[in-house]
Amino acid sequence: TLRQWSRWFGGQTVHHYVVLDDSLSMSDRAGGTAVFDRARQALVQIAAQAAEDQGATKLTLVRYSRAARTETRDAATAGRRP
Repeated sequence: TLRQWSRWFGGQTVHHYVVLDDSLSMSDRAGGTAVFDRARQALVQIAAQAAEDQGATKLTLVRYSRAARTETRDAATAGRRP
């Protein structure tokens, strides 16, 4: 869990990257709730738990659709000089 990680890295800033699947399949429903909404609820819980921890925590959220575009853009510009 997040608390265990904080204990292992005590005193250091812990940076968590969360990739949220925002594909069409996340619109499926489970128990009357869209799967995407359940994922968002889980993220709220993760963020709340991180806020309670004593150590410095940084949380970066990346939507899957944007992560794929970033990777493609980075590959396209690789080798170019600024």
